[in-house]
Amino acid sequence: MSNMDRDTTLFFEKFIKTETIRKLLDCVLDGKKECTILKYDFEDCFYVNEDTMEIIKTPDYSNDKEHYIHRIFSIVHSKHFDNLLTYLIKDIAVGEVSVCFVEPEDEEYSIILYLY
Repeated sequence: MSNMDRDTTLFFEKFIKTETIRKLLDCVLDGKKECTILKYDFEDCFYVNEDTMEIIKTPDYSNDKEHYIHRIFSIVHSKHFDNLLTYLIKDIAVGEVSVCFVEPEDEEYSIILYLY
């Protein structure tokens, strides 16, 4: 597994998998048909602390020369992220679910799950 795939998996596990299960349950209990699982700005970035394997969010892509910085926008549009999300939805969905990557009207992007 490449470092980028490893870092994508760590990001997914921390910010998507656990939160998605909780958010979907809340939406179902509230009778909602859509569930926003992630919101982010185009400039939002993160890196992995190699000692602790912790995800560190950072607002700036260019200032840190010590770490391999990932732009969240690039990560969520990667094939590896798409595969992780597809597997997660298959594991937890009871009905049909479609995924929508929403382009911003302002500065915020989001990933929304539509429940049918």
